[in-house]
Amino acid sequence: MMKKTLVASALSVGLALVGMAAPAQAASDDSLSVQSVKVSAEPLKSSGKSKITVTVDFYGTSRYSIDAPDVTLESDNGYGWEYFELKATSRGDIWRGTTYVDNSNPVGKWWVGVDAWADFANGNYDYISDDYESTFYLKRSTQISLNATPEPVKKGSAISVVGTVKALKVPSYGSAYYTPFSGRTVKLYFDPTGSSPKRYAGSVTTNSHGKYSKRFTAKQDGVWSATYAGNSLYASHVSTGDFVDVR
Repeated sequence: MMKKTLVASALSVGLALVGMAAPAQAASDDSLSVQSVKVSAEPLKSSGKSKITVTVDFYGTSRYSIDAPDVTLESDNGYGWEYFELKATSRGDIWRGTTYVDNSNPVGKWWVGVDAWADFANGNYDYISDDYESTFYLKRSTQISLNATPEPVKKGSAISVVGTVKALKVPSYGSAYYTPFSGRTVKLYFDPTGSSPKRYAGSVTTNSHGKYSKRFTAKQDGVWSATYAGNSLYASHVSTGDFVDVR
């Protein structure tokens, strides 16, 4: 949908009534526009609601005051919809609003619409209504576990890093739960004691049960961890670290 703008003033209305042309107003002087939209969306969870925060930065608010701004969120498939008002922050050009959604909402691409009025000092006003101002992705949460074994381990011996990746499943009926996530790429990292940052050690793909396993040679003490990068439907996740004592 294209942005729809309406500008009017008491002066222009009065001149129009007597058949006179109103002085032209520069669009850059008497128009409301959005400079940026930022969205922070928590992944959908097995229970409870997830927080979505939208921050809108309006352009050039030193020239006008903003009245009644609000946001509409709509999923790309049209089955998810949220509406809420924006509140002023300590900065006049930045407004922020929050809503909470449950896990029954569609995942994937969502559209962000912005509506607001602007009142100018010269009596003019402007209205902005844009259903497609920005986009974000609402995702389901994931889990990833990790265990490095044996512990302790003799230097030069083999060490196995194993774990499981799970993803939130939301059935049509009943409670949501986490199920094994097969075919997912897991990246493994090793953080040697006394060294920073952690080092990439390799990657592995989960099997049909969501499990992964990779062997390494134990060289020194440190912490092993794993990450799943996520995609447009599922959120990324980082495992807790597992310290291994190499002797």
